[in-house]
Amino acid sequence: MSYLGSITEKEYNNIKALRNSELGLLEKSFAHYKRGGERTAAMIFGTAFHMYVLEENTFWENFIVAPKYDGRTIEGKKIKAQLDEQAQAGKEILKNEDFETIKAMKQSLFNHPKAKNIFTDSENEGAYTAEINGATCKCKLDAQNKGIFFDLKSTDDASYNGFRKSIGKYRYDRQAAFYGDIAASNGIEFKGFVFVDVEKEFPYHVACWALDPSSIELGRQSYLKLIEKYKYHTENPQAFDGISDKIMEISAPNWLFMDSAVNGV
Repeated sequence: MSYLGSITEKEYNNIKALRNSELGLLEKSFAHYKRGGERTAAMIFGTAFHMYVLEENTFWENFIVAPKYDGRTIEGKKIKAQLDEQAQAGKEILKNEDFETIKAMKQSLFNHPKAKNIFTDSENEGAYTAEINGATCKCKLDAQNKGIFFDLKSTDDASYNGFRKSIGKYRYDRQAAFYGDIAASNGIEFKGFVFVDVEKEFPYHVACWALDPSSIELGRQSYLKLIEKYKYHTENPQAFDGISDKIMEISAPNWLFMDSAVNGV
């Protein structure tokens, strides 16, 4: 167990421990976990938004906002060369229009009475590690207040049905349980988990969703199962690490059956 406080992203990445984003790779196969995940444009945007809202100094240390320019002109080529130099130095390049969106999202977030209070009144908890069932795990918490943990998300749809889909797609239930249990292992009471969502398109709706206890328990069972998979493969490096070494049964998707029932084959 260890409380690491507000450390840099580089310092956090250098800690050898299992993190939430790797659980999704493990779910596919241990080979996916070993290869690591690619950093998508959506992930870069999400990280930039997160840092700009919660750690603005860190944002400017890690990102550079590209001005609008015409790459065909002499001046544009000069700007492009400067941006490439910054990228080689380790900074990520953020499009000017993406930065304008992030600023508008932040403004909308702090116009929301509950969300504003959450990030004004809560503590920024920083990073933690913990041993869970024999595996070293780590997480970075956005904020907590009296045992309630808060996680900031950029999303396409912050509505009830929209964010429920995101919970299923990205297994936010698993994240909530994983983060909460790591914090609890460090002596912090874990009472609940709230997602603060900000939509990425105008009018940048904001919603605060408290995940129900049954969903957190569902996430807990999922991550514990994946930890066992992680331990098995790390202790048995010669074991088959692909999706499966067996012939498995599969069926057509439910919508195809429904379409057949309604319209015929």
